[in-house]
Amino acid sequence: MDLKDSESLGPILREAGVGRVAAAVIARLGVRQTIQHGFDNDGSETISIAVKTAVSEESFTLRPGGPVGQVPGVRGVSVDAVSIWIRRGERLETRQFLSNDFPGRPDDAEAHVFRTIRSFQPDGSIFEDCAVL
Repeated sequence: MDLKDSESLGPILREAGVGRVAAAVIARLGVRQTIQHGFDNDGSETISIAVKTAVSEESFTLRPGGPVGQVPGVRGVSVDAVSIWIRRGERLETRQFLSNDFPGRPDDAEAHVFRTIRSFQPDGSIFEDCAVL
C-alpha cells in the first residue's frame, strides 16, 4: 500500500475508538501488505494476508463465504470477522467487529463493524476502502 496516495487513516481509526495519539502514529507508519490466494486441503478458499510495519508484523487468513474467523482488530485484540466476494469476485469485503463486546456475527445488518473492501487492480496493486459502519 502506498500511504502517500491514500487518505489519512487517522479519522477512521479515531471513529473506531483508537486514541488520537495512537491513531496519528499508526496513520504515519509505512505498511507492506502481502496477499496470497489459495485453497485448503478440503478445497475451501483462503486469502492469506501478512501486514508488516516498522513496529509490528501480523498474519491472518480470510475464508470468503466461509465461517466466522479471527483477525487482528483495530484496537489491538483479535476479533470475529467474515469475508465475501462482491461484484463477481472483483472485490473482497471483510467486516470485523471493533471489539469482542458485540453479540451475533459481523455480517449482521445491525452490527457495528470496521469494513474493508479490497479491490484488486490489473497491475497487481490493491485499492482498499475502509469505513466504520
